[in-house]
Amino acid sequence: MTTSSVSPVTTELAGSETGITLVIHAGAGSRGKHSTPERIAQVELDLQRALDAGYQLLESGAPAHEAVVAAIHVMEDAPEFNAGRGAALTSDGIAQMDACLMTGDGEVGAVTGVSTVKNPIDAARAVKEQTKHVLFADPTDAEIADWGVATESNEYFITEQRRQSLAEAQSGGDEWEKHGTIGAVARDAEGNIAAGTSTGGITNQMHGRVGDSPLPGCGTFATSPRWRCPAPASARRSSRWSPPIRCRIVCVSPARTSRMPRRPLWTKSPRIMAMVA
Repeated sequence: MTTSSVSPVTTELAGSETGITLVIHAGAGSRGKHSTPERIAQVELDLQRALDAGYQLLESGAPAHEAVVAAIHVMEDAPEFNAGRGAALTSDGIAQMDACLMTGDGEVGAVTGVSTVKNPIDAARAVKEQTKHVLFADPTDAEIADWGVATESNEYFITEQRRQSLAEAQSGGDEWEKHGTIGAVARDAEGNIAAGTSTGGITNQMHGRVGDSPLPGCGTFATSPRWRCPAPASARRSSRWSPPIRCRIVCVSPARTSRMPRRPLWTKSPRIMAMVA
C-alpha cells in the first residue's frame, strides 16, 4: 500500500491489479473520548472478522455485493461501531439508522431512519432487490416484514457507552461526537464492483435527520468502469476506476487530513492485507 498527500487530499492505493479485492472502513473522526486500549483491540479484532467474512465469500466465487453485505453485517453486529447495535443516539435517545447498497450496474437501494431493523444493510438490499424504488424513509413494520428482514426492539441497538455519549453531548456540546459510519467495497472474480455504507448518524442529531450515507452518489456510489468508495460524513471518494488498475481511494477532509485514513481503512486482496496506520 502506498500513500501520498497534498493537503487537503490523501490518496491510498491498495489491492492487486486484478482479481478479488475487499476494502472496509470504520468511519472518519476520532475513536471517541472514552477509548481504551481494550476497546481499540476489540475494534481491530472485529475489523479483522469483517474483512475475513467478506473475503472468504469472494474467494468462494460469490458476487461483490454478497461480500460487502457480509462484512457490514459483522460491523453492524459489533457494538464498537456507529452502525446497527451501538449506533449513535438521537436527541430523544433512540437509534435511528441509515444504509445504502449499490452495485456497479447502477442498481441501488437505501433506507433512512430505520429504528428496528437488526442489520440496516439488509433493508437497503431489500429495497434494491425487491422494490422499484431507490430510497425508503422509515419503512413500515409491514414493509420490513414483507422484505423478510430481521428486526429487533430499539433497545437492542442502545449501549451504555452511547447513552453516556448522548448525556455528555447534551450537557457539554457534541462537536467531538460527530464521527462514525462504516462501509465496504468489493471487486469480485468477475470484476464486478459493489459498495455499501451503514451508519447511526451523529450523536444528539435531531429526529428525522438524513445524512449523506444513504444517498446514492453522495455517501455511496459504485459503477463500472468508474467506481467510488463508500464515504463517511467527511466526504470520502475515489478516483476513476478502470480495471484492471488498483483500487484508488481519495480522502478529502478540511482538517487533519493526514490522520483521517489511519485507523478506519482495512484492505485485503491476493497481494495485500493491511490496516492503514
